[in-house]
Amino acid sequence: SKVSTKRKILAIIEGPIGAGKTHAIAQTFLSKKSDADVIIAAGNPFESGFQSAGFSVWCTIINRLVERIPGSLEDLILESLELASKVYEESTLPRGRKLQEKVKRRPDTSQLHLLNPILGTDFKIDPLCSKPLQCDLRNLDDKLVTIINIYKRVPNSAEKMSTKQMQNELAVQKIISLISGIVAGLCVKVEESVITIIDDTNSMNVLSWLVTLELTQWWNATKILMVLSLRTLYKQSFNDVKQYGGKLNLQKSQKDE
Repeated sequence: SKVSTKRKILAIIEGPIGAGKTHAIAQTFLSKKSDADVIIAAGNPFESGFQSAGFSVWCTIINRLVERIPGSLEDLILESLELASKVYEESTLPRGRKLQEKVKRRPDTSQLHLLNPILGTDFKIDPLCSKPLQCDLRNLDDKLVTIINIYKRVPNSAEKMSTKQMQNELAVQKIISLISGIVAGLCVKVEESVITIIDDTNSMNVLSWLVTLELTQWWNATKILMVLSLRTLYKQSFNDVKQYGGKLNLQKSQKDE
């Protein structure tokens, strides 16, 4: 019932429709007394990519966490990101990645204004920030979003990106890092171990998937257990889910965890 504070655990419940995934999760995590704080979220099949829906699963989880703590949302976010610094330092590098990349992926508090349309916050643009970014989540191309330029780390010469597109994707990475840091810090602040159950992940927006991937790879000291329910499609395994364009490959993370 307790989650290790030294490493995060990712549990994936995979099976065809009607196999009893949701029932199994409920019996395991909801029917027994636990010291952990259990939070439930789900993918939404009706998400259309609007700015307010892009990170909806993790927005739900953040909102559930802040409900347990007194204080304004902005103050809690600032406190959480401060607490997250230690968690990030304690997190080990993903296999094959370099320390320089970890430094670059650290949450950038000078870009907190990017969270306003996502979390409903009211952060002002930092006057000391020389390059405040702007982000339009509605115009992101799912086949390109953040993956080619950030996660594969292999330049794709076939893709010609404008400066605006490049800045937009950089802003997306900043948001992913900030949301990951907020979750990690809130998990420290609530003091109890946190279990997040995410049902219907087949319907989860790609941006929510990217936060899940970021937490799994770069925040592995977070006091959290992520339980994902995934419907098997046409005998495909989790590592080859075609509706995400083959973009999310968590095989390494699964083995590491």
